[in-house]
Amino acid sequence: MTERDDSSGWHTGDAHIEVAADDQGGAPVARTLARLAERLGVALACSECCIYEFLPERDTVLPKAIWGIALTDDDRAWVGVENHIHRQRHIAPVFDEHRIVVTQADEEALDPDDRESMAYWGEKTALYAPIMDGDEFLGVVELVEHRERREFTDADLRLVTGLADVAAVAIANARASSAAEMRNRHLTALLDASRAITSTVVLEEVLQRVTEEAARALDAPSVYIYEYDPLADAIIWHAQYQADPSYGAADPEGTVYSLDDYPDDREVIVARAIRQVTQDDVGLKPSLADSLSEWNEKTLLTVPLVFGDDVVGLMEIAETRYVRRFTDDEVELARALGDQAAAAIRNAQLYRREKWRSERLVHVLDISQVVGGSLDPGEVVEVVRSRLGRLFGDRETSVTIELEDADGSAHGPLPRGGHVAAVRPSVSDGGAELVVPLLSKGRPQGELRVTSPLAQPFGRDETELVRLIANQVAVALENARLYSRLEEQAITDGLTGLYNHRFFYDRLDGEVKRARRYGFQFSLLMLDLDDFKSFNDEYGHQAGDRVLAEVGRIMREQLRKDVDVPCRYGGEEFAIILPHTPSPGAETVGRRLTERMTSITRSAAVDPAWLAGERVRQRIEHEPFPGHKPRETTHITVSVGVATCPDHAGDATTLVANADKALYVAKRRGKNRVEIFS
Repeated sequence: MTERDDSSGWHTGDAHIEVAADDQGGAPVARTLARLAERLGVALACSECCIYEFLPERDTVLPKAIWGIALTDDDRAWVGVENHIHRQRHIAPVFDEHRIVVTQADEEALDPDDRESMAYWGEKTALYAPIMDGDEFLGVVELVEHRERREFTDADLRLVTGLADVAAVAIANARASSAAEMRNRHLTALLDASRAITSTVVLEEVLQRVTEEAARALDAPSVYIYEYDPLADAIIWHAQYQADPSYGAADPEGTVYSLDDYPDDREVIVARAIRQVTQDDVGLKPSLADSLSEWNEKTLLTVPLVFGDDVVGLMEIAETRYVRRFTDDEVELARALGDQAAAAIRNAQLYRREKWRSERLVHVLDISQVVGGSLDPGEVVEVVRSRLGRLFGDRETSVTIELEDADGSAHGPLPRGGHVAAVRPSVSDGGAELVVPLLSKGRPQGELRVTSPLAQPFGRDETELVRLIANQVAVALENARLYSRLEEQAITDGLTGLYNHRFFYDRLDGEVKRARRYGFQFSLLMLDLDDFKSFNDEYGHQAGDRVLAEVGRIMREQLRKDVDVPCRYGGEEFAIILPHTPSPGAETVGRRLTERMTSITRSAAVDPAWLAGERVRQRIEHEPFPGHKPRETTHITVSVGVATCPDHAGDATTLVANADKALYVAKRRGKNRVEIFS
């Protein structure tokens, strides 16, 4: 390289050797670059020399060293302040094409804005040379002449290029050293945070260690960690580090903050992306600017704590001393520490969840034992209503069960056919609701409804436990229904739907005992269809069966529901127990039945379809059709015998015999009448 003398007697060859030795000896990069700037400026007899480092992650240029013949305080303050000089058009080729650019203030082709800038700073000539480390662009060397227009020779350019290479070595070494130091700090912080997670199961203790490690590794005065509760849409403050103990939140740990009051934090959670803001940011949202001002934060780094697919919290790292930009490496460290915090929060959540599930499963087992061993639907419903609320701890809840009848009609507010096919959670201003269907073999039996005045959705675990109980309730109700059906079949006549002969005598014995014990009266009606054998002979037994079924229906309609006991005694003979009914009342019931029975026509019993034809016949009766003949109908009648306990008999056998005697008196006296035993 060509050597050039200056007034100080310094030679460029010596400069290269001496500066390189300094750098290899470990001198701080700032001092090395300052000496480079000085010696290059002196060697080329320029007014000023400045060395910049390019920061690609922020697209800014950072002055690292400056030398000048007559530097001002403003010039010295320029060092260390990021700027965007590379956006000036005449300098752009240095950054884009990595070549030396010389600009003369009196060039006609110079951009007006650039000419105005050079005039403002009193620059006649400016040279910009790239600092390269292989293919990596590291920065710029700037030489400025304020006194007169300057032409740089090829030798000058070679000198600038050579010293730019030395600057590249200094910057690259400094970056490598800084990166190594930062990696060591990062690894230490991560290791300590990991140890904290394994050293205790207490969430607050783990998170406190993480905040301390984050503050130490990132040189941050304030760090906060919050747990995110998606059901409440809120964050819970768990830990903080404050370099100044007098500064910090006044709220106690565990305070819950609704994200309705902190929508900017909700945005970080939704986006699952780290956010960095400073007070100097152009276009900063007013809400963020107000928050920074309120808490005296110059820079705020907010890190979402993500575990798997879930955001479990937030970590906020605040710089309160000065405006600062966290580097990409620092942001990555914050993310890694956030992962440690997220793991701690998830572990704590899993521990809390398992503890909660264990406690709740005890309640589920308690309900299951009662529900599974009961064949009484009323008991099943009452147990679930009274005990299901325990699953929700201190939360106020109300439990209702709406059941459908066997025919599909509904009890309570559930509309017919209105059962749900799946779990249906909902939340409104009025509170939260959880509706779970009661399904047995795909057949809806109703629904279980849990409501709460708290407008917070029921959790996944709560929903699953309610679903589990609902399934058990559905099975228990189905078992009760089947048992009831079997029990009913054992005591019910299959043709008429009335109680059968065996049940009749069991119930009659019970009524006799109650009458003896409490002095009550009750009556017994024995009924027999008149001339029913002739009916069967003429129309057949199928028609006769339809008549018997219709008689059973009429008896149920005419008697007191759940009080009187209608039974099929055998064949065409029936019996009715009338509790708390003396003879006059029984006679009235008997007469009402005989009158009602006459509405059954033989033609109706023969063929139900004939009835529909009869309605058409009546409509067209007045129309003249060939061969039209009316059809004769005959009514069915019934004879009734009445006996009362204890007036006519004191035991079941005698009571039946005496009612039977009264029945045959009615037959002998012309049938279709009621007779009381005498």
